[in-house]
Amino acid sequence: MDYKELTKRYLSAQTTLEEEAELLKSRPAVSDTEGRAIEAMIYHAQKQRQESVAIRMHEPRRGWQMVAALAASVVMLLGIFHLTKPQTIYGYYNGEPVTSLAEAEQMTEELFGNMLLAESGAEGILEDMFYLNY
Repeated sequence: MDYKELTKRYLSAQTTLEEEAELLKSRPAVSDTEGRAIEAMIYHAQKQRQESVAIRMHEPRRGWQMVAALAASVVMLLGIFHLTKPQTIYGYYNGEPVTSLAEAEQMTEELFGNMLLAESGAEGILEDMFYLNY
């Protein structure tokens, strides 16, 4: 193929890489404006093919978000554990469960104190004091 035909095909974007290389080699010695423009375009196209851009995909670090999510998860798990943990019932008072150990001890002391008073005849002492039987 001659230079003029290659030039027309190049300007209409129908040439292959081999034809473009041939076009650069077979340029005439007389440099006209069209020839210099074609040469500059081919040179620029070859430079662009050789250049490569290194693209590195980088996800921004979100460490504080991970820490916040982890802390929220721990708090939620502790709350669930606390709410689902079975409570120890030490006894019942008026049909209500007693879950506090201190309250259960106090009620037990009152109960045994009342039983001791009942067995020791404290009622007789009160009757003697107020003369209830006379």
